Amino acid sequence: MERHVSASSSFRSAREQRGFTLIEVMVALMIIGIALPALMFQLGTQVDATQVINNRTQAAWIAQDQLALLQLRQAAGETLSTGEWQGDLENAGRRWYWHRRAEATPAPGLLRHTIRVSDNLQTLSSADTALVSLDAYLMTGVVAAQNTGGTQ
Repeated sequence: MERHVSASSSFRSAREQRGFTLIEVMVALMIIGIALPALMFQLGTQVDATQVINNRTQAAWIAQDQLALLQLRQAAGETLSTGEWQGDLENAGRRWYWHRRAEATPAPGLLRHTIRVSDNLQTLSSADTALVSLDAYLMTGVVAAQNTGGTQ
C-alpha cells in the first residue's frame, strides 16, 4: 500500500511545528516596547511622590518639636514675646532649617506663632515655598482676670 501525502497537509504540519511567525514576534516586541517605558515612568513618579511625603513628614515633626519646645518654655514660666527667630538642626542625617515668627493678635495676651520648616534655607522665606508651615496660638503668660465694673 502506497501512502500519498498532499502538499497542503505537509505544509500545515510543518507550519504548526515552527513556532511564532516574524510578525507575531514583532507585535509582541512592540507591545513590550510601549509598556515597559510607561511602567518605568510610573515607578519613577511613585518614588518621587514617596520622597516628597517623607520630606514633608520630617518637616512636620520638626515644626511640632519647635512648638513643643516653645510650650515647655512657657510652662517653665518664661514669658513669650513677639519677634522672629530661626535656626537649623540635623534630623535623620539631613540639615533642616526652621523659622518662627510671633505676632500679636487682637486678643490681649495671645500670640500667633508661625513655624516654617524647609530643607533649603532659600525656600524658608515664605509659607508657599517652605515644606511645612504650622500656626499655633499661645498665651504670652498668665492673664489676670479683668473686672468689668460689675460687683462680685
